[in-house]
Amino acid sequence: MNIRDITRLGALVGLYESIAIIRWDWLMEDCRWWRVALSIGWALIIIAINAGLFSLLGAIFRRSILLTSVVYTAFICGARFVGGDRFELISLSAAAAVVLFLLLIRVWPWVMGLLAIALATPGLWGRVPVYTTAIDEQIYFLLPGAIATVLAGIVLANRNKQSNGWAGWAAGLMALVGISGATAASSGMATKTIDNPNVLFILVDTLRQDHVQPYGDAIATPGIQRIAAEGAVYEDAITVIPKTTQSVAAFQTGRYPVTNGVRILKDSLGDQEQTLAETLSNAGYSTAAFVHNGWVMRGRGFEQGFDQFWSYFEIERAWGPARLSGWVTAIDTFTTKRIRSFDGNTDAKTATDLTIDWMRNVPQPFYGYVHYFDPHWPYRPPGEDGECDVNNIQKIKKWSRGQMMFKNPLPDAENERACELYRKEIAYNSDQVGRLLNELDEMGIADNTIVVFTADHGHSLGEHDYWYHHGEFLYDASTSIPLLIKAPGQIEAGTVVEDQVRSIDVMPTLLGLTGITDNVPTTDGVNVMTERAGPAFLETDISYFKWNKRRYIKGVLGKLRAIRTPDWKIIYTPKKGPGKWELFNLKDDPEELKNLFKTGEAPKEVTEALMAELRKWIPKDEVKDLSKIGNKLDQIPRNAKVTDEPEDEEVDATSDEELSETERKMLQALGYVE
Repeated sequence: MNIRDITRLGALVGLYESIAIIRWDWLMEDCRWWRVALSIGWALIIIAINAGLFSLLGAIFRRSILLTSVVYTAFICGARFVGGDRFELISLSAAAAVVLFLLLIRVWPWVMGLLAIALATPGLWGRVPVYTTAIDEQIYFLLPGAIATVLAGIVLANRNKQSNGWAGWAAGLMALVGISGATAASSGMATKTIDNPNVLFILVDTLRQDHVQPYGDAIATPGIQRIAAEGAVYEDAITVIPKTTQSVAAFQTGRYPVTNGVRILKDSLGDQEQTLAETLSNAGYSTAAFVHNGWVMRGRGFEQGFDQFWSYFEIERAWGPARLSGWVTAIDTFTTKRIRSFDGNTDAKTATDLTIDWMRNVPQPFYGYVHYFDPHWPYRPPGEDGECDVNNIQKIKKWSRGQMMFKNPLPDAENERACELYRKEIAYNSDQVGRLLNELDEMGIADNTIVVFTADHGHSLGEHDYWYHHGEFLYDASTSIPLLIKAPGQIEAGTVVEDQVRSIDVMPTLLGLTGITDNVPTTDGVNVMTERAGPAFLETDISYFKWNKRRYIKGVLGKLRAIRTPDWKIIYTPKKGPGKWELFNLKDDPEELKNLFKTGEAPKEVTEALMAELRKWIPKDEVKDLSKIGNKLDQIPRNAKVTDEPEDEEVDATSDEELSETERKMLQALGYVE
């Protein structure tokens, strides 16, 4: 086989890749003319890279298509293994199929398109779309590119029409890219006609309430403070679960984790749930999400209702869409390493830039969801030297991250250094929030835009001997969140709301403020503009750390549960026997230091009311299983384990057995597993 044929094979690989990559990573639902034009440009770049490098490889291996294909496959697969990227069985099958098509290609030249598909699939699979997408959906998504590649292969197999074939093939590529864009644009680019306010929902990951003005004065946060000054401050706002995936699901559905089914960090949001984005989109809103967090990504259900959904992997864009091509990924893996795997070192400016560009060009009204990640561990504010033991704990190896979290051995100076870096990340983030508000002013739409500012959860910085983490316990350090809402003409500037408000109340409140009443889903939360929120049912995530000696049962059954009112909180920890119980008077003891069960001062009527509310929300099958280990939720806990001290006996309630390798690596990057 000659170099020309090997070059054509590379072009076919590029065609298959480009149709998938451009649709997934670049166009999404944004088909402004210049993006479509750039899509064609990116597609041609991807095709040119593949054609050129296949040609070079063919020259090196003396025009042997066999050696060229085998070396290419080994290079791509090797890069995925070395980079720790997910590698599925189907990719191995595709790689094995290369041999079969190589044997057939001399007899039936048209199978060159099938060979290209087999060569490219190991690089695309689990990445375009992402690995969390169901296998049948991944196959369906890749099918248009596969069909186009097979057809192009048939055209190229007609040796007598080489010149016409190339011209027709190039024209076909342009048409395919354009058709993909037009199809994607069918709903997102329609002219909006409804007269409803825009919604800008800003959520900051891992943000303590007391580190935000006007709640506390630990640092200056003028960008955030402006929302408080121009809208309402909800002084007693709480998340119903202090972990990102579940918390975001609760915000976006207005439903508790026990209701929407997102119970643990790796869970996906089912398509039976109607999200805030879906409700607004159905009402005629343009919608987009900018989520600088790799755990909340497309393919896990959180994209429902969004015209565009940019997660960490789309926001971090070294080499642009070409970074998802097999050649570029592999070369970068072995050289520059500019294509970042998921980590916590993000820069809020990147997400802000994308959001501003979108707001300037999208039809109104719009719903923009901006999810900043910066304050999350590790604490490395942009432009600062973030070196400290807390950030480098996984490299030091003298102590484990779990040991640091639950039995902190670090000196005071190191702990203060980490807390200072955490505060600087928040200050930097506040400046980016200010940029978004300034953009609304410059666009002249500030008076017609509802702005929500909140956090998915708080963060423990030593309270109750729990450091630099969240999700394992239910104390207010991790569950209290800032909540500020600016709604010009509807909420008076400078309003202060003292009532308890839950994260599940935000969605129905926003829908009330937008005036949307049609096809509104049922929620566990309420519109706090018209009614008072009830008690909050709280739960933790499962535990991933053997160093946590205050968790006793593995899995979902071992989750801590709590009921919180403005005045009281009862916390229940499953444990063989009567279980472990804590009761705090939040008005007298806001730091939750005095367990009234332990001191014998628990009021009977308060305890009974809180326990009745607790039983209301725990699923019946879990109540039954808890009863089997001696935990009676219908009785006031007498002779129960009431101390908050860890057990002397060895306890291992870690629940990480079912994590895939990719999930484990992502959790390690977040500091969520050892």
